[in-house]
Amino acid sequence: MLQIRVISPSEITPQVVERLARDRGTASVAVHHKAGIEPEGDLIIVEVARERGNAIVDALVGMDLDVEGSISLISLEAHTSRRGHEAEIAAQGHGADALMWQELEEKARSDSFATVTYYVLMMVAVLIATIAIVLDSAVLVIGAMIVGPEYAPLQALAVSLYRRAPDARRALVTLLSGLAIGIVAAAAFTAILRAVDEIPADFSTGGNFFTAFVSEPNVYSFLIAFFAGIAGTIALAQGRQAALAGVLVSVTTLPATAAIGVDAVVEDWGDALDAFIQLLINLVALMLASIAALWVHDRAWRRLLLTPRHRPGTSPRL
Repeated sequence: MLQIRVISPSEITPQVVERLARDRGTASVAVHHKAGIEPEGDLIIVEVARERGNAIVDALVGMDLDVEGSISLISLEAHTSRRGHEAEIAAQGHGADALMWQELEEKARSDSFATVTYYVLMMVAVLIATIAIVLDSAVLVIGAMIVGPEYAPLQALAVSLYRRAPDARRALVTLLSGLAIGIVAAAAFTAILRAVDEIPADFSTGGNFFTAFVSEPNVYSFLIAFFAGIAGTIALAQGRQAALAGVLVSVTTLPATAAIGVDAVVEDWGDALDAFIQLLINLVALMLASIAALWVHDRAWRRLLLTPRHRPGTSPRL
């Protein structure tokens, strides 16, 4: 279930309440007159089936309540009521399959910003990956994948492009600047390790066995990243952190970034090129998969909503 809180100008509150009350996915509506101070108006609290959330929010936006008032969404962990059960039955689809575009767009807006925390995590993850490559440790590579924050702006870019939101350019700059800083950090750290004789003069990443895969681009690199991108879109949309961790471990974005910096210092230019291609494959495949997943879900959901359905015992509300 989803709770939507609306601050509505008092003069249009009756129309807003009427629209909310007649929706087939509505479980309850409560009005607190004059409760809104800034913006001024009435506070309306409505609980709806999650699968009807987008339609209801779109209707509220169509009444200019995002401009004249306020609209906020809260996902309810638990909801027990007969009317709530009836609303979920009456609504088309299943709540677990519903993507709330407002949630995705707000997360995309937030993740598109380049923050100090983002850059710190990016450098830490790349430095761990650098040590992994130097020591040829697959375990450390996995650790770097999990720590890395690069998937957030990448997903924000995909959502912004699909929804034609204005945050796409900012997300792209955040992603690319983070990767550039990662390459520089990996190169600087490798140079320091070489200066203190922690890396042999004849060291070459081409001789690695356990971490060679981070700079071996092939068709499977694309397929793995593409499938991971689909899973990542679903995981982020539904808040499945366990699945998202699996996605991060599947792709070699940050290890390839670190490999570019390491190879540049040890002058292994062939491996550096392969690592760059691997990085590019990951980014392109993840982006294409995310946009494709959003497109397929959007089209399938719209078709579902156009399919009439009636079950015995459901509410006759519209």
